Amino acid sequence: PNPASSVVNIKTFNDDVIQKVELFNILGRRIVTKMNTNNQKVTIDTSKLPKGVYFVKTKIKNQLISKRLIIK
Repeated sequence: PNPASSVVNIKTFNDDVIQKVELFNILGRRIVTKMNTNNQKVTIDTSKLPKGVYFVKTKIKNQLISKRLIIK
């Protein structure tokens, strides 16, 4: 969900596998990194993060990169 309250779910639309997910704060500081997930869905716990704007960068196995804005 966006805005997020306790978790952010990231999943692919087809059979691609998520290799890496990174969560950044508005200043560009990396807050969370999940690597080698080898799943089509990744969940990031945001319950302990302060309210604000975050960016999620997702790398898919076939080298596609997606960037999204998350509001908490």
